[in-house]
Order: sequence, then C-alpha cells, then structure tokens
Amino acid sequence: MSLKQKLTVLVGAGASAIALTVIAHFEGVRYEPYKDVGGVLTVCYGHTGIDIVPNKTYTKEECDQI
Repeated sequence: MSLKQKLTVLVGAGASAIALTVIAHFEGVRYEPYKDVGGVLTVCYGHTGIDIVPNKTYTKEECDQI
C-alpha cells in the first residue's frame, strides 16, 4: 500500500470517528425503537434498518456497536 493510500485510510477513519461523535451529540440516543417523522423505525443514535427489533430495549453497548 502506498503512502498516499495509507494516509487516505487514516484520514477517512478519523473523519468517521468525528462524524459519529457529532451525530451522537445532535441526534441523541434512544434505547427503545421509535418511528421518526418519516415513519422509519429508528433506534440508538439514529440507526435505521431491518435489523431493529421492535419493542426491544437496547443497551448502550448494543447501540455503540450498530
């Protein structure tokens, strides 16, 4: 892997970490699934997807992983 490719990977990883922190701050966290304003089932830090289990209470650890 070239130096340019390595730097690109490192910068991308850093940007992702910063983005997750900012999103968590503004989005907040909800441990129980809810429907957002668009009617989409959402949980944790704004996670949407078919893997959400309705009526389940998620833990902080589970939210940190999804």
